[in-house]
Amino acid sequence: MRAEPDMSESAPGNSGEFNTRQMHAYIEGMREDPTVRDELYKAVESRLMRLSRRMLRDFPRLMAMTEAEDILQGAAMRLLRSLETITPVATREFFRLATVHLRRELIDLTRKNFGPLGQGRHEVPLLSGADSDGDLAPLVSDGSGSHQELEHWAEFHEKIGELTVQEREVFSLVYYHGMKQDQIAGILGVDERTVRRYWSSAISRLKSILSPECLAKLTQSA
Repeated sequence: MRAEPDMSESAPGNSGEFNTRQMHAYIEGMREDPTVRDELYKAVESRLMRLSRRMLRDFPRLMAMTEAEDILQGAAMRLLRSLETITPVATREFFRLATVHLRRELIDLTRKNFGPLGQGRHEVPLLSGADSDGDLAPLVSDGSGSHQELEHWAEFHEKIGELTVQEREVFSLVYYHGMKQDQIAGILGVDERTVRRYWSSAISRLKSILSPECLAKLTQSA
């Protein structure tokens, strides 16, 4: 699993462009001047785009219907609305909140498109290999495992939200951001033993609340 850049404030691309002080200034400013929302979004767009692309890979059929940019746009609207009343203590909490909204956006889009009345339930647009211009051609679903697989992924991402704060944070940094234990320990200000304990606890809790199919996905991704 490839590691994404560190989320700590000393990491390149974070501290120089978006640290806790600047984050608070953006949030306070946007509550008085709505146009500041655009400045805040631009400051974090590249990082959130990487995260959006990484998370979307868990939904291959949804990925055939939408772009990471669309996922991010929907999640960003949720995030900015929440920041009207919530002020994260530090950038670490900010990106954790952003991850929550990205996850919710993916789950909602999956159920909207692949639920009983969803347009993607029976037809998913895919790039036609025979067309050099990249025209879209319909792919008819066989109605068997594809829809179920998407539901399993949606359940998996949804259940992550039921972990404790510490479990969810460690799990998200490993699964969504691809970080290693020593990186996570540095971000959270704890030792690696504590990180392993939270990771083990998160896995145990997920095993108790996920369906067998979701557990299989978790095993494949660990």
